[in-house]
Amino acid sequence: MIKQLLRIKGLEKQEITVNIGVIEGGEKPNIVAENAWAILDIRFWENQQKDWLVAELKKLMPVLKGARLKFSTESSTPPMEKTEASAELFSQVQKIASAMNMKLKSGKTGGGSDASIASSMGLPTLDGLGPDGEGIHAENEHLLLPSLIERTALLTEILIQL
Repeated sequence: MIKQLLRIKGLEKQEITVNIGVIEGGEKPNIVAENAWAILDIRFWENQQKDWLVAELKKLMPVLKGARLKFSTESSTPPMEKTEASAELFSQVQKIASAMNMKLKSGKTGGGSDASIASSMGLPTLDGLGPDGEGIHAENEHLLLPSLIERTALLTEILIQL
């Protein structure tokens, strides 16, 4: 399985990431495992990257004689591709933030949030308006308390004005 995982890791490209998060198999040391499996978190920015990656995974063949290989998708959140509708909404929210002496920058992350689903349906969508912080999904993840008040005020203004 490690040989297959190395092949899959080799599919990483600039904007496609492969995180091998869980690997399990076997029952005891010194006995070749009858079965093994892994859970991977794969991120991409565009649907066509996902299509390419799935096609590449389907091409994988077992390395060892007698081995079998199977993959499945447990969850598939579409990437949050930039849309004209979302860009217009962001421009409006940026003006509201500016009037509150706040600066909002456009950015992107490799996440797969629920906002991606709304965006993929053509709805104007923003993501990442929560509190400021660092270390997302890491041991050092934290938020900056003063930003809770600031972001709550911004969200209130957005709801009032839009």
